[in-house]
Amino acid sequence: MPAPTRRRAPARLAACLALGVLAAAAPGCAGFSFFGSGGPSYATTAKGNYEKGLLEMKRKNWPEAIKLFQYAKSKFSFSKYAALSELGIAEAELGRERYAEGIDGLRGFIKAHPTHEMVVDGYAAYRIGEAYHKEIPSEWFLVPPAYEKDQGPVRDALRELSAFLAEYPDSPHADKARKLEEDCVRRLADHELYVADFYLKKKRPQAAIARLEGLAHGDFLPKLPAESGVATGRLGQVAHDYLRTHLEARVLLQLAHTQLAMKNYDEAKASCDQIVAGHAEEKQARPARELLVEIQRRQAADPAAKK
Repeated sequence: MPAPTRRRAPARLAACLALGVLAAAAPGCAGFSFFGSGGPSYATTAKGNYEKGLLEMKRKNWPEAIKLFQYAKSKFSFSKYAALSELGIAEAELGRERYAEGIDGLRGFIKAHPTHEMVVDGYAAYRIGEAYHKEIPSEWFLVPPAYEKDQGPVRDALRELSAFLAEYPDSPHADKARKLEEDCVRRLADHELYVADFYLKKKRPQAAIARLEGLAHGDFLPKLPAESGVATGRLGQVAHDYLRTHLEARVLLQLAHTQLAMKNYDEAKASCDQIVAGHAEEKQARPARELLVEIQRRQAADPAAKK
């Protein structure tokens, strides 16, 4: 079945919905009124309630915004603003950091309105991936480094973002999703290096080698569900690309140290040679040359290596 034609949402609609531009969009939405301390004063039209909800979103008054959106959704269920209010409720839940509720709302919106502009252009699916990314624990300097923590939230975010990019590669939100995806890849790669280094310091090179070889081969990212076959293949390529661009010399140097600890001298030499030949300008090149000398010294002194 051919994919539906993707249409870009009208500029005004997109501006009014995206939280990142609400501050700019709100002044252009007419009909706002201010509320007393007793709660929202509901408008007589679907549009009026929806626009009041947007104003409360701008003020970060999430509960009031939800009340207004819920009223517009239930009172004017056949209006186009009912669907927009459904999306607005999900956005408000994300705004107050109730990510599970916001994600459920976005999934419900996608299921109920598959041809809506904000579904067709990938906006709702992108917001799900972004919400998962926001659930990743922060990298605050006063707490243990993020790569030492459980990486479950990172894997969840990566699955959603990669699935989004596989389904909506031409979405206007794809570039933002790629940046978040790369951040997830970086976090998982850093975690694998941390674990490998931990095993090496504990003199367990056999355990370290499995982690490092997974990194070297680009096999360190989680597998996606079977039904997302396109996304699974794409994610493998993302891992390989990230390795070559950002991580290869670092991984190879740690791999060489681990191979040396296992007395795999020829393999350790090959890893160092690969750094010197392919990454001569990177900071790992000098340690690799020094390690080559150490490998030769140890190999010459090892009676078992002479057999």
